Amino acid sequence: MFKHVVLFKMHEKQRMPELRDLLLTLPGKISQIQKIEVGLNLTTRANAYDVSLIIEVLNFEAINDYLVHPYHQEVVAKITALCSHLCAVDYSPL
Repeated sequence: MFKHVVLFKMHEKQRMPELRDLLLTLPGKISQIQKIEVGLNLTTRANAYDVSLIIEVLNFEAINDYLVHPYHQEVVAKITALCSHLCAVDYSPL
């Protein structure tokens, strides 16, 4: 099992539910996704990110297939308009 984790910093925090709903459409369009978890930040810390995404896929090849999938690319374009910054990591749990 491999994980793809992304943290998002929103331009406008009140649009966090919009991003959550967009991210939750991914499994219905991209078959490589085995499991998805989306969270909205609950704190008011200035250095905190606003939204988190954790996706589980079967193997490293599935991560690459997910990243280049046309629907993922469509979602990335929308995310670019909603977010000021993001960070990502792909890994296999120990």
